[in-house]
Amino acid sequence: MDTALLSRCKPTEIPQWGPLVRLPQGVIHWSHRGPDEIAHHLNQHIIHCFFTPYRKRETTLGGAKIRSASGSANTCEIVPAGSDYWARWHQFKEAVTVTVDAGWLNRIAAEELDVAKVEINADALPLTDQRIVSLTHMLRAELQASLGELSDLYAESSFVLLGVHLLRNYSNAATRAATRKKPNYGIRPKRLAAVTEYMRSNLHRRVSLAELAAIASLSPDYFLRAFRTAIGTTPHRHLISLRLDRAQHLLATTLLPIADIACAAGFSQQSHMTAVMLKERKITPSAYRKRFNMSCQR
Repeated sequence: MDTALLSRCKPTEIPQWGPLVRLPQGVIHWSHRGPDEIAHHLNQHIIHCFFTPYRKRETTLGGAKIRSASGSANTCEIVPAGSDYWARWHQFKEAVTVTVDAGWLNRIAAEELDVAKVEINADALPLTDQRIVSLTHMLRAELQASLGELSDLYAESSFVLLGVHLLRNYSNAATRAATRKKPNYGIRPKRLAAVTEYMRSNLHRRVSLAELAAIASLSPDYFLRAFRTAIGTTPHRHLISLRLDRAQHLLATTLLPIADIACAAGFSQQSHMTAVMLKERKITPSAYRKRFNMSCQR
């Protein structure tokens, strides 16, 4: 391999070529970039999902020979932590890149599978993985709806889902995960009630998965599974539902401006609330208020 390429692979971060969200577990990045190249050495595992096709994308991993590959839209790549990685592409690309902190993934593996250290078995070559595609498409849609931002709850939940998927399918823990008896995730009713009441009382602010898990006296990853088992949906989607309920109540019972209602219900701005309400409830805030007012006049 060209030593000039290897010399560029110094400890660095993913360049910010679009909306980027940082969390203790890693980074979520929705990027848009023309032809370019990148070289880095990260302490995180990297998951790429490309939304645009590409031809003759060149990569090298750990000083090996440069490889050239083509891929269709929804092609994925996984780069293990600690690797010297270089890539060059020749067309415009749109992608979601998730970097997963290696220490955090090790803790998940120790808690869930009794595996002390995770080794990711991937070589950064194109692959097809519908689970990764589905999760990254949801992340992109959420970034679009929230104007480049993500709630802590949504981002942390996504990290847990992606992290467990890496462990079960691309790591030295995969065999143990396949043979391990599936745990019966549960959460005590009083603790569940305390969590939902906390969510209802904090609609106006950012709420993290760690906060909710602490109320339930559970680890964040266990709490996510237990909550889904008990409620039938993720904490983030339940919080969104509560926020929409609050917004609709205020739209129906007050004359507050819609922008103020969006703020009171915990949305970043009016356009965000409008996009979410249209997606989830099939109606805009103004149309809902008008429909309710008209029904009251009859």
